This record gives sequence, structure tokens and C-alpha cells, in this order.
Amino acid sequence: MNGMKIRIATLCVVCTGMIALSAAFLQARRIPAPDDAGTPVTVTVTAVAHGDTAPATVPQNEVVVKQQDNVRKIISWTPVQPGQVSLDLVVMVDDSLSGRVAGNFGDLRDFVTTLPAGARVAVVYSQNGGAHFEQPFTTDYAQAAKAFRVPSAVPGSAVGIYDSIRDLLKHWTPAEGSRRVLIVVSSGIDLSEGAQDTNPALNTSLQQAVEAAQRSGVVVYTIYAPDPGLSMREGWLNLNGQGSLGELASETGGQSYYEGSGNPVSFEPFMQNIHRLLGQQYQLTFLAQTGEKVSIAKLRVTSEQSGIQLHAAEHVYIPASR
Repeated sequence: MNGMKIRIATLCVVCTGMIALSAAFLQARRIPAPDDAGTPVTVTVTAVAHGDTAPATVPQNEVVVKQQDNVRKIISWTPVQPGQVSLDLVVMVDDSLSGRVAGNFGDLRDFVTTLPAGARVAVVYSQNGGAHFEQPFTTDYAQAAKAFRVPSAVPGSAVGIYDSIRDLLKHWTPAEGSRRVLIVVSSGIDLSEGAQDTNPALNTSLQQAVEAAQRSGVVVYTIYAPDPGLSMREGWLNLNGQGSLGELASETGGQSYYEGSGNPVSFEPFMQNIHRLLGQQYQLTFLAQTGEKVSIAKLRVTSEQSGIQLHAAEHVYIPASR
């Protein structure tokens, strides 16, 4: 009898130890509790399922936000609803493009005229590092659609597209609480600093445009169209241009579109995809960890739902501590 009591006691000790180890293991796998201290920062997030299709509603309790790999507390996670979250949208056309691209402008016009009611839209042309408004912000979509014109296509004018983006952002005062979306139609080639610096890794103008867009909370979508000059003879320039446009889009939470190195047959599938993605967005506000100075931090937003991807800017500007 005593021996049986001893075995039962030993078994209880072992079970207790296993339970403690299991609890410790589960605790190690659990996502750390977010810090309640910080400053609110708002970003636009796009939720996509397979093929960029719209997923079911993503609940806030299944979203994880990490700033520099540290989990941060979510204050609000608001799905976009027409008429509830306003939209500021700019279509920027590179004025150095081939005139042939104007054959696709009917798709841009159709896109503009089907924007949700209340959205503000502007049409801008990039010229030598400046942003020139053909149509200032308006809610008259038919009027905005008339602003698209044939690009000038001046030989050797493939300069300043990324400086033009920065110039636009300096003069873009959004409606309060609105999402900000920029669609850029360009070859992505900027010869301002020479042909070698068109490489995305060496393109300082590109990096400055990316940082300016991230600072302003602008999601950028890019559409590649060929330049009529040097890029038509130098395939590597096309690749650099497409790579630069791709980096600009991915770094800001958008997407890049192209069909090989030639002029796309149609912009319609691109515009349909953008239109759909705009309806799959959320406004995310989280408590950001701040320091003594304004900083830029790595941002990662993920969903715990299987098969759901959340696209946001890869870096976010954090204000200084107050």
C-alpha cells in the first residue's frame, strides 16, 4: 500500500511538471502583449486573398502590427466604406512618354468617372522634376476625365519623374482623415543623374520619393509605359525603370503593373485591379513607439487568418516624443 502511495505521488509530481512545461511552451509561442505607451500613427492597409480578390472581413483581433519587430497596440482598424472614409487620388502621367500611350487613356478616363462619390481626383503631368496640374482636385469626374492629353514626348526629357512626385507631395493638402492614393504612369527611367544611376539600388531620387510618400502616408500604384527615346534601344534601362516603379509601389503598400517592355495593349485590367483594391482597404491606427527625434521605422502588418495578406508601407514615419 505504501508503495502504491509513493507511485501515485510520483505520478502527480511528473504530471504537474509536464503541465508547467506545457504552459511555459505555450507562453513562449504566444505573441507578446503590445505596449500601451506611444503616439497614434495611421496607415492605409490593403487586404487581399488569392489573386488579389477581396477576402472576408478581417477582424481587428486577428491583425498584428510590428514596429521594428516589436508588437504594437492597435487603436482602431476601420474597413473602408464608400462615403465614410474619404479618398484623395492623383493620376500622374510622365510627359516624356511616347504619344502612343495616349491610346490607353480611355481606360484612365473610365476609371476616373467610376470613382466612389465624394472622392477628390486630380490629373497631373510630370515635367522636368515638377508636378503640373492639368486638373486640380475636383469631385467633377467628367471634368477630370477631359484633362488627359497626349504626352509631349520630347526626346531626352526622361528626367525628374521622382522629383515630380516629391514636388506633388509638397503641394498636396489632403482632405481631413482621407486616404491618399497616387497612380503613376511612367517608364520609371530618370536620367537626371546619368544612365547608371537608373538602377533602383543607386537611384537616390527614387529613394527620396519613396521616403516622401511614406512620410505623407500615400499608397502608390505604378503603370509602366515605354519612353520613346533611349529606352527603346537599351533593354537594361527598361528593366531599371520597371524595377524602380516596382520598388516605389511595394515600399508604399501599392502594386506595379506592366506587360513586358512594350506599351500595354490596354490599361483596363490594371485599372480594374486598382479599383478593386481601393475597396479592400482599411485605416489602421496603432500606438507607435517614439524617440526624441522624428524617425523612420520598419513596419509589418499581418493577419492571423490563413490565406490573407495585408499590404502596407514597408516603413513608416514616427513623430518625436512629446
